[in-house]
Amino acid sequence: MDLPCPLRETEHSRGRPPAAVERDRPVARAAAALSSFASVARAAGGLLLLGPLAASASHFEVHFDDRSADRMITAFEREGVSVELLEEVTRSDGYRLLYDQIAAGSKPFRPVQTVEEEFRAALEAGLDGQPWPGHGLHRIRARPDRYREALREFRRIRSTLQWKISARLSEMLPPVSDFTSTAHLIVGGDMAGFAFSDRSDVVIRLDDFVRATDESPLDVDRLATVLGHELFHVGFRSAGGLPPRPPSREESWLRLATAHGPDLVGEVWRAGDPSGWNAWAMASRLSAWVPPPAWNPRSVDRVVAVMSRLQNEGSAVYVSAPLRRQLGSRGTDAELATWLRDLGEDLRRFGEMVERMAHGADPEEIDRLAADGFRSDGPFYRVGYRMAERIDTLAGRRPFLDTIRQGPLEFFETYFETHPYGPEQIDPVTEQEIRRLIREIRAVGAFDPEG
Repeated sequence: MDLPCPLRETEHSRGRPPAAVERDRPVARAAAALSSFASVARAAGGLLLLGPLAASASHFEVHFDDRSADRMITAFEREGVSVELLEEVTRSDGYRLLYDQIAAGSKPFRPVQTVEEEFRAALEAGLDGQPWPGHGLHRIRARPDRYREALREFRRIRSTLQWKISARLSEMLPPVSDFTSTAHLIVGGDMAGFAFSDRSDVVIRLDDFVRATDESPLDVDRLATVLGHELFHVGFRSAGGLPPRPPSREESWLRLATAHGPDLVGEVWRAGDPSGWNAWAMASRLSAWVPPPAWNPRSVDRVVAVMSRLQNEGSAVYVSAPLRRQLGSRGTDAELATWLRDLGEDLRRFGEMVERMAHGADPEEIDRLAADGFRSDGPFYRVGYRMAERIDTLAGRRPFLDTIRQGPLEFFETYFETHPYGPEQIDPVTEQEIRRLIREIRAVGAFDPEG
């Protein structure tokens, strides 16, 4: 199922009661979004620009680029395809991002050039109507007209997508979120959509939403949830949700990340003084740390990485799921209930991973348990969804936005403050271990090496 910060003070909010500021903020945001939509939205050359989507404290815009998908469909519409057209398809921006994504996730690692050559072979096989594992391009050969209709439908409804997604993101991202993103449409690939941890562009696989028999060629509401999901990841990163890194790949950072793990080092830095990277202070803090018995710092790092991804993915599902209902999808609530029916087992899996970390599991075992938890849109997505839902519903929107800005430690602490007891919540033993982990990280961050 594809369900896959304190608010910044402004000159208009100073001196006003917090409740009044919070009450008026959605109205101000909606007005800003409407004004921006009217003044700067434009469609030209396959690009759609979404202007500033929130109040003056934040700014984000999204461009749509469907040229990669257009060129791919054109190749299948023709009887003979020139070398020049093949080059245009395989070297277009959307497919270059696809190669980067496949190469980064390949085990064993494959260079980007190798991935590109494999994709070109898959394309040539698809043009001949032959299947190629992982891409499904041969399906276009039988009905290129259907894919062309789907692309036209996307171009027709993209202003609606613009409004729905921008309104939802402006409501669910903190004011500090600031990014410019291009959403590239492609045909072929190995997932419906993806974002990156180090750049703002996203990729959406158009053919994953093409209907074979329905009257409408495009599953619009499902496409909206996936697009909203991936754009949330970009906003999450821009707001500071990911464990922080220095702006450049400093040698001092690489040494500490290699010794202790990048996510653990990042969260210790955030818990200490994130104003600037101080290699000496960070090395002193980490070298002075005496972990609890049986803890392996590298395994702790892997659990922190899981906590970060669980927050990111679960919150993205929570934020994007209502888009299906807003676009008229029927049965969304029933689908969500079905998707969540194994939540108890999912929580057990998460608790098992935390328990293994506390009892000295090696990093490879944690990685294996994490990979199982994040398969498809499964167990850990649902755990993160339930946590995000509970925080937003019981703690409130402001604390939810605060967790996006401050990352996984704040996310888990805020969740625990809602007293989550019951069969569909994290169990007390797992809560105790996570609380201990958070205390350790915050204590290391607070240590003064000069004191």
